Amino acid sequence: MSGNGTLTISIDTEIAWGRCDRRITQEDHAALARERAIVQRLLALFSAYNIQATWAIVGHLLLKECSWEGAVVHPEVPRPILSGEIGDWFFQHPSRAVTDDPLWYGRDILELIRNATPPQEIGSHSFCHMPFDERRSNSDAVRADLFAAQELHEAEGLAFDSFIFPRNVVGYRELVASSGLKGYRGNTPHWYDSIPVPPLRRLLSLASFVIPIAPPSVRPSLDSVGLVNIPDSMLLMGRNGLRALISSRALVRKGIAGLQRAVKQGEVFHLWFHPSNFAHRTEEQFQVLENILQHADGLKRRGVLKVRTMGDQITLFINSQKQATKNSSKFAEVRETMMLATEDRTALRSKILAAFHEALEARQQHLSCELSDNAILLETGLDSLGFAILVVKLEEELGYDPFVMMKEQCYPRTLREFIDVYAKSYQNNHD
Repeated sequence: MSGNGTLTISIDTEIAWGRCDRRITQEDHAALARERAIVQRLLALFSAYNIQATWAIVGHLLLKECSWEGAVVHPEVPRPILSGEIGDWFFQHPSRAVTDDPLWYGRDILELIRNATPPQEIGSHSFCHMPFDERRSNSDAVRADLFAAQELHEAEGLAFDSFIFPRNVVGYRELVASSGLKGYRGNTPHWYDSIPVPPLRRLLSLASFVIPIAPPSVRPSLDSVGLVNIPDSMLLMGRNGLRALISSRALVRKGIAGLQRAVKQGEVFHLWFHPSNFAHRTEEQFQVLENILQHADGLKRRGVLKVRTMGDQITLFINSQKQATKNSSKFAEVRETMMLATEDRTALRSKILAAFHEALEARQQHLSCELSDNAILLETGLDSLGFAILVVKLEEELGYDPFVMMKEQCYPRTLREFIDVYAKSYQNNHD
């Protein structure tokens, strides 16, 4: 095992907003009500293992009160949000009189995360968890959603850098970029994605957790609109329904294999989940995560793994791109300067030698030594009048007389020094 890998953990924090367009049952309500305690336990676990994670929060959770226009809540978000939707996106929203429903508001969760040790990143998970589906979602609603989320982050003094698309539907990236966000969690393609039958695709997704193949490690990249894409590696899935068939051991094995692959490849293992993924078989789920973090801690102690938030990854990537561009430009500039200097000096030397021979011919004199760089000028066979002719010819050819331009007179002794005088004046003329 070699190289330096990175562990990045991102958490979709949404409570009831993750299900706002679906009728929330009593069972759902009971599971969602446990999320605050889960957030506290996650933060305690992160503190024990010195883990900084990215908590992408649905913006509505940060509100102290909502805007109303008659019976319509949040009229600033254009309707319909989805084409063909039957009911309003906010149909389960609490009434105007209720501003502290714990399933729809969560400033206490914000404070828990904001005051955690070590510091956690608070990213955005949109304002109201609408899907950014370019086929179905109203672009004006998406724009309004991003604006509301950005305003809330600004009001709370929170960075607005990292974004997690609701339901992992990556779309309207141009609007995301124009809102000021810098990067997002993208989707890593899987071998079963092309299966056209959704139930079969979900079954194969579950089966992939049993197959002893390491999840992918990833590299941040710049997408076509200038956003940094940090793709996912593995979902720490919930353990209810059919997913309960996946053993804790399989999840741990998968997570450890992902860490080892990231270290070997020098890449990122991007683990993600919702707090609600710990609502069922809670103790087992926390043990799964702790076992993965224990392995990560061992790799950290060996100096082969770092832990970074999405924001850290985005900043690091942007800075590396800037430095690479700067280095590339600087190298190109230096290389161009060197090439120009070499080419100019070679051309200048050729012109000086040609003029030297013309001066010899004009004086009907003969060269008495080879015109090497170390040739002594007074031993070349050209007399003082010949040198005067040489300087005049070069002024006609080059457009300047360096000896006139000199602040302090110097008299070259060798051909190299003679060329240096002209070369220095050439550079001064072209700076």
